[in-house]
This record gives sequence, C-alpha cells and structure tokens, in this order.
Amino acid sequence: MYLGNFTPDKYRKVLEFYHGIEDTNPSLYKTMVEQFGENIDNEHYTTTTGGQADLTMGFMVRSNNPQKLAWVRYVLCPTFDYYKENFPDAEVYTDKSVSVTTKGWRDPAYNY
Repeated sequence: MYLGNFTPDKYRKVLEFYHGIEDTNPSLYKTMVEQFGENIDNEHYTTTTGGQADLTMGFMVRSNNPQKLAWVRYVLCPTFDYYKENFPDAEVYTDKSVSVTTKGWRDPAYNY
C-alpha cells in the first residue's frame, strides 16, 4: 500500500530519494538520519509526543511521525511517480483505497 510490492531495486530507489534530502534540505536530512537511520534501519524513532515507536511497516505515514510530510514529499511521492512512469505494468497504481485483498499501490498524494 505504501510502497507497492517490495523489491531490492525499489528499496535502493527509496534510499536514493531519502539520501537526496541531504542535497535539498541538509538540516532535515540530519534530523531524519538521527531518527530513522542512514539506511532506514533504526529500530525506533521519537514520536511527536516524545515517546518511542517501533520502526515498522507504515511508520513513514503515521500521525505520530514528526517527519510524516517529509517522507511523503521527498520519498513516497517521488518513488511512486518514478515507478508509475518507468514501470507502468509492474503494479496496479491507483488513487483509490487499497488493502491486502484489493492490492495495488495507492498514490501517496491521495493518502494524506
């Protein structure tokens, strides 16, 4: 739902967009690396209320994630657009609701 079907190549593309934040907004990138790890590999992150939350599926768009909008703007939307443009037949790309049963990859611009 958040990133479509997992593939190693897609993970590398996500990391490319994530690391690209350093060029456009170095202070944001530094904060995000502290929170989520250089390769999105931290176990926990600090929530908007100061607590700790597990870095599990969907963490990028949780309401308690202080960098939620940054993930959507700099990582999720560009990844979705890249795959939709370059691999149009690889997945079901939609602006509609998706789930485990309906499958597909929902455009992050419509999720939030």
